Amino acid sequence: MHPILLKAGKINIYSWGLMLAIALIAAFLGIGRLAAREGYEKEIVWDLVIIMAVSGILGARLTYILLYEREVFLSNPLSFISLSSGGLWVLVCYGALAGGFIS
Repeated sequence: MHPILLKAGKINIYSWGLMLAIALIAAFLGIGRLAAREGYEKEIVWDLVIIMAVSGILGARLTYILLYEREVFLSNPLSFISLSSGGLWVLVCYGALAGGFIS
């Protein structure tokens, strides 16, 4: 897989970001249909999906920082926000799972 799929000036489309967006869209659509079929309110279910998705991304990033960039984070705490430096790849998917589960 290519890390960068498309470059347009200063904007880069990363393969992980595109796959994450596709997965989130599929989750919204699939869970929305399931919620409607089971009789749950779509708005409440979608709110839960959003909370779990954000928590999963934060959990993955936190796990990445704890495992690989602890010194960088301690010297620059705002590096937590920089998702382009890593934190959403396979080895830290357990952090994403834990973040989503805890939320």
